[in-house]
Amino acid sequence: MIALTVSGSLAMSTVMVTIGYSWIALFYASCLLLAVTATKGPLYRVLTNPRLMALGTLAYFTYLAHLPIVEACRRAVGLRFPTSTLVAPLGAYAIAVALTLLLAKLSWRFFEQPLLRRGHVYRY
Repeated sequence: MIALTVSGSLAMSTVMVTIGYSWIALFYASCLLLAVTATKGPLYRVLTNPRLMALGTLAYFTYLAHLPIVEACRRAVGLRFPTSTLVAPLGAYAIAVALTLLLAKLSWRFFEQPLLRRGHVYRY
């Protein structure tokens, strides 16, 4: 996995297109199987950590919205500090992470969770 993700230029290389994406899929499928089948031990303790499980409820919104939020924060900070050092971009990314998680929490609380409750009413 490390060799496949070392460089961003590998995305369309021959290795990635022929076997790379299959290896990535196999890796994540294995991680998923380990997560579902673990019943004790260190892996079980990590995977049942309440904080990680809480982050899991925010994953869908985070997946959908993180790129536009990061870009908006990066541009807003770039407008305020056009000629800055490394501190401004890092601050922009920190703000973007916090904003993404806040919006994901609000989305979960007021949109996704109520929809799930409504959907579960119609179980067979």
